[in-house]
Amino acid sequence: MSIPFGSEWAPAFRELADISQIIFTVGPILLLGIFLIIKIKSKQQDEDILYKLTQLELLDSYNRKEIVKIDRSDIPAEFAAKAEDTIAMADYGKNIGLPGKCFAIKYNKNYVGVLLIGKAVEDAADPVELKGSYYFRVLGFFIQSKYQGLGIGTTALQKAIDEIYSEYGPVTLLLECHKDNEKALAFYEKNGFVNTGIMNAKGTDWFMILK
Repeated sequence: MSIPFGSEWAPAFRELADISQIIFTVGPILLLGIFLIIKIKSKQQDEDILYKLTQLELLDSYNRKEIVKIDRSDIPAEFAAKAEDTIAMADYGKNIGLPGKCFAIKYNKNYVGVLLIGKAVEDAADPVELKGSYYFRVLGFFIQSKYQGLGIGTTALQKAIDEIYSEYGPVTLLLECHKDNEKALAFYEKNGFVNTGIMNAKGTDWFMILK
């Protein structure tokens, strides 16, 4: 039995061609959409895991002994205060009654850094816009080099800021970042700090502000 290919079949073939064209046009878009959804979901899951694994502990008699053991031999002293110096600043602030918090930073049960945020003692070199205001300083912060680039620093910083805001309100934060520490400058800018273009009294560090 032969199949007629007369003019009466033309509409059907045109319809089939139109459907094929739609499939070829829409198919890749649908696949791209599915891929992006999967990628976004995977990224969110990774961020959730990172958030859970990155933990902050208030400074205590145990973790202060652990964080001074962290190898930071490849971090120049002028780029970030040593753990011992950060602990000393935290103790001094506590002794004179300055508000603030010092955190030992853990990642997946390993101590990887330290972070101190405390009420600022006003300094003549501080940006003029902060004179007479209530602001806090990031006084010491480092993440062990082998744990950098994983998002731990960003997560730890945000968690610490959230705790400061929760207890003391949305205060302005000020920090000093060495002019040659390009990696840290980019890190702080990525996390919302603005380079004021003003340097400290030594002329070595930029003042950066988070409002």
